[in-house]
Amino acid sequence: MPPRKPLELLYDADVDASSTAACPARGLTERTKESKSIMHVGLGKYGMSVPTSPRRSHVQYVAPSDDEMENVVREMESRMRYWQDKRREWKAHKTQLDALRNHITGGGATHASLDLLRRTLDVMEATHRDHVAAHVSSKAEIAAFAHHIDELRQLSRNPPEGVSVGLGDDENLFNWEIMLVGPPDTLYEGAFFKARLEFPKDFPNMPPKMTFVSEMWHPNVYSNGVVCISILHPPGEDRMNAQESADERWRPILGVEAILVSVISMLSDPNDESPANLDAAVEWRTNKDGFKKHCRRIVRKSQEDF
Repeated sequence: MPPRKPLELLYDADVDASSTAACPARGLTERTKESKSIMHVGLGKYGMSVPTSPRRSHVQYVAPSDDEMENVVREMESRMRYWQDKRREWKAHKTQLDALRNHITGGGATHASLDLLRRTLDVMEATHRDHVAAHVSSKAEIAAFAHHIDELRQLSRNPPEGVSVGLGDDENLFNWEIMLVGPPDTLYEGAFFKARLEFPKDFPNMPPKMTFVSEMWHPNVYSNGVVCISILHPPGEDRMNAQESADERWRPILGVEAILVSVISMLSDPNDESPANLDAAVEWRTNKDGFKKHCRRIVRKSQEDF
């Protein structure tokens, strides 16, 4: 496995990101040069630099290595071809089994040896069905896998501002690791939130589930970290939720980028009309100072957790 790339967090807008040395180890280190503090943080396979200052914040992405990204993509495409080959192989086996059954039953014979062959064939067909169900992916699953490869390639090279995308596990393309930088001029500015996107097998027909791994205090995030916004709700009308139209909910034509942009917007503008975290919503409405203090604490914690 190639070495993890660093995420460079530059706490001065005038620091040149190209002049900083890569951190050799995962985790947080600091160095000071000419009164400019620079921290290096490991972040999966894909890096980005985040220069900030008291006056302004800006996110500049360091493109992942083409060779590194292509190695991941080639591995996934190889796995997809393997699944396709398996489908063809077991489809051929099924054709052979059907031909054998027709040959055995075609004459209508009732000899004991033919009955034994029929029972043996029943067992073979049942074994075939069980093996296909356990080991051979459906066409829909293969199509979803191909779609994921394409989205991962695009988002890792050109993610939305303030976001980094990678695989949490190289063996599982349906579990993504997300890093969100708190948007400038919000209560979450300066935070580095880890999150996870888990995709169902019927994606993109159904939306993924997004969960903050880092502690989060927000009206639209459950206490267990699960994000509750319209775009992550199943498609179609919800008669129990008159405040939300079908156009606001998930649609198969949408992509992961739309989800990430919506989550960044959620951090900038909480919706307390139908909250997931009632305590956070009440504090947001009635005690803004307390809410801000709570947010400052989780921002500091997110930085320390790096």
